[in-house]
Amino acid sequence: MPDHSEELPVYLRGEGYRPIRVGILARDDAANVQFVVDQNYIDLGPSRPILSVSWHVPGDEDLTTVRLCERRDKLSRFGQLPPWFGNLLPEGALRNLVETQMPTGRVSEFDIIRRLGSDLPGAVVVGDGGGIDASAPSPVLQSDTALPRLRFSLAGVQLKFSSLRQGGRLTLPAQGTTGNVIVKLPHERYPQLPEIEFSSMKLAEAAGVRTASCELLPSSTAEDIPERLRPGPYVLAVTRFDRTDDGGRIHTEDFSQVMEAVGDQKYAKANEESIVNAVRRFAESGAAAIEQAVRRVVINILIGNTDAHLKNWSFIFPAGTSVDLAPAYDIVSIVLLNDDEQMALKLRGTKDPKLMTADRFVKFAQYVGFTDHKMRKVVTDTVARAADTWPDLLKGLPMTRQQSGTLGRRWKALPLPSGYPSPFPG
Repeated sequence: MPDHSEELPVYLRGEGYRPIRVGILARDDAANVQFVVDQNYIDLGPSRPILSVSWHVPGDEDLTTVRLCERRDKLSRFGQLPPWFGNLLPEGALRNLVETQMPTGRVSEFDIIRRLGSDLPGAVVVGDGGGIDASAPSPVLQSDTALPRLRFSLAGVQLKFSSLRQGGRLTLPAQGTTGNVIVKLPHERYPQLPEIEFSSMKLAEAAGVRTASCELLPSSTAEDIPERLRPGPYVLAVTRFDRTDDGGRIHTEDFSQVMEAVGDQKYAKANEESIVNAVRRFAESGAAAIEQAVRRVVINILIGNTDAHLKNWSFIFPAGTSVDLAPAYDIVSIVLLNDDEQMALKLRGTKDPKLMTADRFVKFAQYVGFTDHKMRKVVTDTVARAADTWPDLLKGLPMTRQQSGTLGRRWKALPLPSGYPSPFPG
């Protein structure tokens, strides 16, 4: 490796095991960045907490060691991070906010992860001493138009913050602590976005999808966030499944990390079949996790979640060495916000929801370890649950008559729920 001028230690600080240094991110004078795995981490053998399923081969320690030592997917140029670490950083509006708070010329991905390293997704901590500095002061707003000093990272284009839920208040965590909820804000163009996502998540849950816990709260409860960033009556508070009640961390890994997708490759580097197959390969709950993945795809079609890309899927590592499919999150009926009917990822060669039938799912059943009968049963059961449970549920959801009408017309136009009455009024 070339001589390097800067190093950032990388730790895993997950629940159930002591903090472990797994390696360093090193940037040399030519702005090349490399992740170098520590030999001590490698020497832990099969008992080591898993950093990534892509660098872990179940039951084959020799091949796992080879993957950990390989350089090809751990090296990048021009100050950018290797893809696995780059996918820990925020996107869109939150990324822009972070960059405005950094010194001019210090906005490479390496610099950003140095700043955000103490509250990254999962159990990864980047920075000296594990990235934890309990003596650092809390961020303070100087005025209503000021911005909080951001010290955490979340992916996605919607403006959202990692916050501490303390009774009826949502506050930004001080450096040295982490948030236990994700607060998702309204958008100027879509002030009802929190209500739409809350409704979408509850519809998915009722149809059998295991979802992250979430609730709608008055926007005034997000005390540290300027009012101008809350252009609607509600915010959505999503409980972080990568955090414990007492502030501990649980490791997670999104599918863009697994598949080395950079930026918009999250829409192109996989399809729905390969996502479900990744669940088959790695999730230790086996058929139950595959069933959850299939249900999720069905629901995305039924409600028009046309932005269900790789970063909307994650693995979770509850005990460090075990792997399972994380609860569903970022389920949003996008068709209520724009006219794009096409799915984000292909299913059997097409993104057209009007070509989606139970038969199309059956065509890849054996590829993911299901029999044809089992696949058809999961798909039809998901549709049946939706038709049965959604009518009563919709009465208590913050969905307008116009929005329900849009989803009702969609239901009647899709072949997948053919034969089941529309659960949407009107």
